Amino acid sequence: MDGCIDDSDGDGIGNDADVCITEILDDNYPVDEYGCRPVDSKISIDELDLEGLDGDVWSEFIRVRWEIKDDDLDPYLTGARIMLNQTGNYSFFPILTCTAHEVRTENNTHYCDWNIPEDLPIFDIKGYALHVQYFAQSLNASPEANNELVYLDSKTYFTAEIFHEPTTNRLDTDAGASSATRALGWGLITIFAVAIMLQRLWLVMKENQSSVDDSKFSAGEPFKSTENEALRDNYHNLSELVVESSEGEP
Repeated sequence: MDGCIDDSDGDGIGNDADVCITEILDDNYPVDEYGCRPVDSKISIDELDLEGLDGDVWSEFIRVRWEIKDDDLDPYLTGARIMLNQTGNYSFFPILTCTAHEVRTENNTHYCDWNIPEDLPIFDIKGYALHVQYFAQSLNASPEANNELVYLDSKTYFTAEIFHEPTTNRLDTDAGASSATRALGWGLITIFAVAIMLQRLWLVMKENQSSVDDSKFSAGEPFKSTENEALRDNYHNLSELVVESSEGEP
């Protein structure tokens, strides 16, 4: 006991007046006289309407409208997406999403549009139940902010009257035909190139063979002639010696 009032959480408010535990200290978001920051209210979503359905069938144009409520007036991100139900209404995944710059706002009301068949996925969704799911997230940067994603699933279920025919087969066929044509073209070019190379190689080999034959004839003859002349000279000298020896005998 030193007579001083402790500040256990270090937020600048003594324990005698501090009623909140400050876990994250941030000078940009100071606490009040009671050691508390304003409580960030949770964001909420309200669905307004879903236009364009013919009964429970989506056949052409569909528009969804919703609004966001936040008592703190914090900035937020929001969007909507169409969900495809796989098993009953308990397993689903998104097939279309509208978010960021795609979301339009008018008088604090957000809306997104989708059209058939331009916005449909490439696979068949005929016979599957669909519904709209809205989502939003607060952008409050305070350490006490509630930044969890909030979802709202529409209770209106509908189906798509037509589906977008997959174009992958046609594209694959065109791509295959184009690839086959290119392969044939490159094959012919390769054959011509090899033929030209073989022709040039044959001409070079023929020229080399002719050069070898000519060199044998021109280089061999002088050598043989020189050798014969040397033999004749030696024979002539030997004959003269024999004659001289014969004349010198008694």
